[in-house]
Amino acid sequence: MPLPTWRQHPDLMARLTAAQNHPANARIDIMTFAGMCDSREELERHVERYERAAAEFVPPRRNCRKAA
Repeated sequence: MPLPTWRQHPDLMARLTAAQNHPANARIDIMTFAGMCDSREELERHVERYERAAAEFVPPRRNCRKAA
C-alpha cells in the first residue's frame, strides 16, 4: 500500500507547516485538506495558495494614539 501523498512529500509539508503558523493563516485549518490531496501537484498548489496568502498579509493597524 503506497504512502499518502502528504507522507511522500515532507518538503511540501514543511512549507505548509510554515504557512499554517503565519498570522495570515492562523484561523484556517490548512493541514487537514493536505491529507486529501491525491498528487504532488495538487498538494503543491495548496501549499502555494497559503504561502501567497502569507506573503500578501498586511497586519491590522493598531490604535497607537496616546491617551491625553
